[in-house]
Amino acid sequence: MHYRRNTQIHNDFYNKSVRPISDPCIDPRMFYKNMPINTMKNKENHAKPAFSYAQIITRALNGSQDGKLTLGEIYKWIEDNFEYYKYANPVWKNSIRHNLSLSKCFKKVAREPGTRGKGGKWMIDEEFIAQEENRKKRKTFEEENLMNHHSYGLNSEDPRYYQM
Repeated sequence: MHYRRNTQIHNDFYNKSVRPISDPCIDPRMFYKNMPINTMKNKENHAKPAFSYAQIITRALNGSQDGKLTLGEIYKWIEDNFEYYKYANPVWKNSIRHNLSLSKCFKKVAREPGTRGKGGKWMIDEEFIAQEENRKKRKTFEEENLMNHHSYGLNSEDPRYYQM
């Protein structure tokens, strides 16, 4: 497929674009929870959304019936919900593929037997999200414990250190 872009439109978009927020992995249950749809659909000002690709992919997957989408379905969801991507240079699709492949937040699963099409479906790796939450809780707990011990002037060689 040959792609021809309108240079003036491209330059207008590029100059007004906002770099996405970098978030390698976000909690998919909280993202976009209260965001009005008109924030995503912005027909008058086709500015680049200020969301990372991981955040956009998460929203697309959360919006599907079973939490799984093919790569093509993810592209379509993005174009349907963010006007910017309908007219932008299609290199953004490379970034979507890159995020899906390298982010531990997403995993590829096989299609159900008997379904048409090639390639698998993508979904949010809830197990990884849960592990990250546990890791963050554990780290916070350890930091709080360390702060409590230091505030009393104890170190690990003092027996009272382990009694707190």
